Amino acid sequence: MGPDGQATRYRTFDAQKPALRSRPATRSQVAEVAAAAPAGRTPLWRQVEQEEAARWWNRARVVREPRLPGHWQARYGAVHDIDGPRVRMGLLWLVVVGVALAIGLPAVTVVFAVVGALAAHQVARAWEPRNVEADPWVAAGAAALMVVAGAVDLRWVGAAVLVAVLAALAVAQMNARRHSSVYTDAGHTLLAAVPVGLVGACVATNLRYDDLGACAVLLAFTLAYDAGDFLVGTGSPNAYEGPLAGWLAIAAATMVVVVLHVPPFRGAPTWEFAALAALTCPLGQVAASAILPSSHSSAPALRRLDSLLVLAPVYTFAIGIFLQHHH
Repeated sequence: MGPDGQATRYRTFDAQKPALRSRPATRSQVAEVAAAAPAGRTPLWRQVEQEEAARWWNRARVVREPRLPGHWQARYGAVHDIDGPRVRMGLLWLVVVGVALAIGLPAVTVVFAVVGALAAHQVARAWEPRNVEADPWVAAGAAALMVVAGAVDLRWVGAAVLVAVLAALAVAQMNARRHSSVYTDAGHTLLAAVPVGLVGACVATNLRYDDLGACAVLLAFTLAYDAGDFLVGTGSPNAYEGPLAGWLAIAAATMVVVVLHVPPFRGAPTWEFAALAALTCPLGQVAASAILPSSHSSAPALRRLDSLLVLAPVYTFAIGIFLQHHH
């Protein structure tokens, strides 16, 4: 094939770029490989063209397959980790939470302090490849301290956050390196600790000040949403089937609460809180990805709590107002 034929093939392939959603290799790169054919043999243009088409088609397919389009999936999407016994771990979490609720406030505090500390530690470690010196142990201790403060008295949560800020700044100053900023490192330490610590503090506050039923319903909503979203969302090629299944699971849990007349809910307010959970659970998953450097970063403990990140504070505020008006 002469140069004119090669140019025609290149133009044909170049016209496919919009469909492939990417740019192929440069003309000089393709020509360099094609020119490497030994004299007297068929040029490698056809093979090069096929390899380029396959390579860029695979890249375009990666863009089309995720549950959220483009960079939103890479940064904020809810990516489910399907490696390992995830269903059994979910059932184990259900049992642990149920037993802790049955025992009372001390057991719930321990469970959420431990899981919150693990989540904060994992988030801080996830930022290490980005040259961010977030201290995982300070983050873990701050998260656990916030949960304990919420179990003792809600007013102590603010004091726990203040202690976390001072500790993060002090450790960042001691470990400061030439390529990092003290405030950036301390900020990422707090980013890892405060959201998950606030989740545990809100759960403990619900159990201490409000009602066992209020705390149980909060956790039931999140467990139901997580189960539906995971079981359906992991096999779905789009972004809406998982949350839709989670919303249906919340609706099923709500019907159980209404039928059993779980205090302090009676009738219509239950559905209002269910709607609140349906709205905020997906937002919590997005918030968890925003805390991490990427939605694909490994933080299993954070993903165990992600549906509560937005729901727990909003629910705690709303249930407090509801109980104040009905007592």
